[in-house]
Amino acid sequence: YDEYYVGARKMGINIFKGKVGGLEILPGDRLRVLAYDMEQNTPIEYESDLVVLATAVETPESTQKLAQTLGLQFCGSKFLKELHPKLGPVETSVEGIFIAGCAQGPKDIPYSVAQGKAAAAVAAVPLAEGKVKIDPMISEVNTEKCSGCGICVPLCPYGAISLKEMGGNFRASIEPSSCKGCGVCASACPSQAILLHGFDDEAIFSQIEALCTY
Repeated sequence: YDEYYVGARKMGINIFKGKVGGLEILPGDRLRVLAYDMEQNTPIEYESDLVVLATAVETPESTQKLAQTLGLQFCGSKFLKELHPKLGPVETSVEGIFIAGCAQGPKDIPYSVAQGKAAAAVAAVPLAEGKVKIDPMISEVNTEKCSGCGICVPLCPYGAISLKEMGGNFRASIEPSSCKGCGVCASACPSQAILLHGFDDEAIFSQIEALCTY
């Protein structure tokens, strides 16, 4: 898409990121588009011989309920958000759930078919291996330090943390298969009861000390 964008600009095509406010018909069958440039934060007017209007594509109402049930994230346009636009275009923040086609955004049929094949190929890898690889750099709760305040539960972007009753008290519990090792919970814990493996204080200080010796 970057190549298409650069190529279009070289051809003299002006591309604006904004919202259309109206359309005026001028003498001589000329058209004037009234819009708002979101990047420059200024209103713009653009005269043209031809204006093509495209029907907006929106997600159905059931998409939001489905996303909440599965723990998926939304992008700004209320479509399901991929893990990474280029490195993980069909993966999601939830392990084992993949998206394709118009669930991610407006797409034509060839692109939807290609993305569907990509999602199927990625999903086939753990099915063929019969096991799922888990990153060792994940968070772990020290139940002896945990106060059960629950601050970490809503902060986890992957829904990997929950409160469970242990010995009559509630303590935070992290699902290893859902944790991505982002470290949000570890930095927010007021009791310092969450350890992010590979990034504990001793390891970080050792790295800093090694860098300072050079």
